[in-house]
Amino acid sequence: MIQEAILIVPELDENSWPLADVAGLPLIERQVMGLKSAGVEKVNIQAQGQMTEVVRKHFASRGVDHRLPGIEVATYTEDPRPGMNRPVLLVDARQTMHLALLKEALLQPEGTTYAQPNGEPAGLHVVATGATPDPSLFDSDHMISIPPATFSQAAYNAAGRKKARRLVFLSLIKPGDGWCSKHLNRPISLSFSRILVNYPVHPNVVTLFTFLVGILAGVFAGFGTLWGFALGGVLYQMGSILDGVDGEIARVKFLGSRMGQWMDTICDDLSNLVYLLGVTVGTFRFLGSDSLLWWGIVACSLDVLVVAVLYWQLIFRLKVGTLLDFEWDVQKKENQDKLLSRVVAAVGALVRRDFYAVLFMVFALVGKPWYALYGTAVGLVITLVVLIAQIMRPVPDPGPVEKAPVSGECQ
Repeated sequence: MIQEAILIVPELDENSWPLADVAGLPLIERQVMGLKSAGVEKVNIQAQGQMTEVVRKHFASRGVDHRLPGIEVATYTEDPRPGMNRPVLLVDARQTMHLALLKEALLQPEGTTYAQPNGEPAGLHVVATGATPDPSLFDSDHMISIPPATFSQAAYNAAGRKKARRLVFLSLIKPGDGWCSKHLNRPISLSFSRILVNYPVHPNVVTLFTFLVGILAGVFAGFGTLWGFALGGVLYQMGSILDGVDGEIARVKFLGSRMGQWMDTICDDLSNLVYLLGVTVGTFRFLGSDSLLWWGIVACSLDVLVVAVLYWQLIFRLKVGTLLDFEWDVQKKENQDKLLSRVVAAVGALVRRDFYAVLFMVFALVGKPWYALYGTAVGLVITLVVLIAQIMRPVPDPGPVEKAPVSGECQ
């Protein structure tokens, strides 16, 4: 894997273009942080003319930042230079690029050049050992197209930066998002994130605020009044929406960490349990039904059991970081033709938080939140069955695997 990159910064009419904002970060920082997140350890910035001093002053004024790789700034000249003694990734600093594209480029053979879907250069070239790094290498007769669902967008002018910002936020939509998340939660959470990335708001602060919203949802539901149910249901759904904001900010600004991922996971699980407890207590106060009280206790107990089994699976059996590293057996291609996988895939949306948060809100607004307890209990039973089935399978030996760096994901 290539671990060094050269960033070519040409001199343009707009002298400050490398420092222009793209989704909360200066363009030049977004590029080097993206390279660091993709696996690059050192970035050599070769600038033309006045760009050398502009870039050098900018990074000299930056304090210690774990998001930045090792950086060297030098003046680019047209004079012949010696060839590289190892393959490096040559990057056009005018482009904003999808993280997945950078990761793939670092694994490509020497001489690989990327092109846009329309055939135009994408600003990426793997410099072969002994070759001279030169901007002319971005344009080749033999280029491969950038992967689907990635992008390389010019961002050195206002129009390009507008498109780049849009593509950066669109890249945050996950393929595995449920229907409610994709069509309801994600559009709203992205609207919040587009605003918050322009301010020094850390993702962990958003995580704690979302946790507070979830706790308040449980407290209001526990009052056992119609207005308490309604307000609790709305707050619970709002917490489900805000649950995406911390991860979006983390990925956009490369602020992800293992601690942040675990904080997000634990806060989500605790707020879910508190809300279930709140609905259970509130239902008993409102109706005085022993049977519904026991049903709620069963749902809460199942929730605790599922979370405990899942955490045990993560920490002691699979030894991975958080739920973000966890792949359900039913998601694996080799298992998708099996009966259990097909059944779970068919009802999978019913056990996702984005779905049952909306379900709880709807029933809470009509004053009958206990109906959602039934669906929650059934969903937790399905989840528990799948978890047990997965635990019964032997853990395959992954062999020597190169650990990828944290890419700014905390949810």
